[in-house]
Amino acid sequence: MAMNENAREILFVECKWSRLNENDVKCIFELLKEKSGHLMWNNDNRIEHFGLMAKKIQNKEKFRKEGFIVFNLEDF
Repeated sequence: MAMNENAREILFVECKWSRLNENDVKCIFELLKEKSGHLMWNNDNRIEHFGLMAKKIQNKEKFRKEGFIVFNLEDF
């Protein structure tokens, strides 16, 4: 998690050392969004961003187009 207090933005990122298919990624983002609700910080005004880093992510471009921050080893 990273916060920018001035812009009221917050980033939640999950890291996995595994190969993920589309269903895995969807589940991870659903759980990450659920977890984000437990953090009490500018809940009414904050801008949330969600990300995932993994060994391999199937169809990562699809998730990028949906606004998620997605990286795997190929990106580094």
